[in-house]
Amino acid sequence: MFDHYVQNALFSLPSFESEDLWSTHLSPDLQMCPAIIDRLIQSKIKSPKWGDRCLISTLFQAVDATVAVLGHRSPQQSTVALTQAAAVTLPVRHVIRYLSPRLRLEERIDEGELLGIGLVAMAALGDVKAVLQTLHNSVCRMRRTRFFGHPITAAARAGQPEVLASLLGVHDSACDEGAKLEFQCRLGERSCGCC
Repeated sequence: MFDHYVQNALFSLPSFESEDLWSTHLSPDLQMCPAIIDRLIQSKIKSPKWGDRCLISTLFQAVDATVAVLGHRSPQQSTVALTQAAAVTLPVRHVIRYLSPRLRLEERIDEGELLGIGLVAMAALGDVKAVLQTLHNSVCRMRRTRFFGHPITAAARAGQPEVLASLLGVHDSACDEGAKLEFQCRLGERSCGCC
């Protein structure tokens, strides 16, 4: 419990509010493990300014869009899956930038991209039915998302072989080679230095 309070105190420091302050207060090559980055994102979700943070507002828009399409899915599970996806996808410096209340996205995120982000969550959670239902929505696009990675990569990281088979079977031609290669490496079908 004490660690939780210390961690929240650290994450509330100005260095974790702006990329400008990050570069002046912390080493530019500082690394954090995905679990700590996930906790950083979770701490900003709980802050009163969460709606001003493009990473978090995009996450909640995607969860809302996915819940609207699927009806009964748990928003809390999707939120956790997406914070974990962002933590492993983005370098910590980019997470800080996208959590800054001062940063504004230049372009609007459309429904297709939001459902694609929701697809990342459903893939990580192993919900084959939800993945197929989302993919069959005419506006959903299966590709690498801005903050949360690719649905295939999310499913591979979470060890969801049924979801992977569904994703590869439905949109094989739409998958990028990097996601396919990572999937094959994680299954042990190929030997490479990438995983």
